[in-house]
Amino acid sequence: MIIVWRGLGLPIMMAGLGVTSLTIVPFDRAYLMSHSWPRLIAFGTGAVVVYWLAWWRENRTGLRDSMYFIPMKVWAVVLLAIGICWSFAPASSFPVSARENQTPNPARNKTTAVNGLRLQGIFYCADQTSSAIINNTTVSVGDKVGDNTVSAIAPQIVTLKSASGQVTVLQSSTQK
Repeated sequence: MIIVWRGLGLPIMMAGLGVTSLTIVPFDRAYLMSHSWPRLIAFGTGAVVVYWLAWWRENRTGLRDSMYFIPMKVWAVVLLAIGICWSFAPASSFPVSARENQTPNPARNKTTAVNGLRLQGIFYCADQTSSAIINNTTVSVGDKVGDNTVSAIAPQIVTLKSASGQVTVLQSSTQK
């Protein structure tokens, strides 16, 4: 791709895009994609820098800088228009992936029964939203399975406590 510019057109545009990038850097990607004001401020600041540098060069030297045969003052307006369009675009058009530590980790188990309880799967999350499948029922901490209450769910172990105080530990035997 050939970039055509006259005078300081390319350096002026690079300065404007650099300021835009530096304005966006402090924001987390998820925050940036779910809030429009940082994007609008970033592109607005970049547009002001491009316009001011083009105006300053034109008044100081009398030369009109351009890129792709378009004057830099017009590029400032284009940069601002891009910022406005990106700021008001629906958030659904910018997919944000989930953080890795919040993704459930399913363990596939061989089904073995202990005291009539069969552990069939564990979905462990570090943020306390873990669940397990026991006797074809999805349970979380505090839920009842027959006479037992689920007291803890770990990556490979589910602990249950009966009404009489008996503790049952179900361990997964993960298949690969």
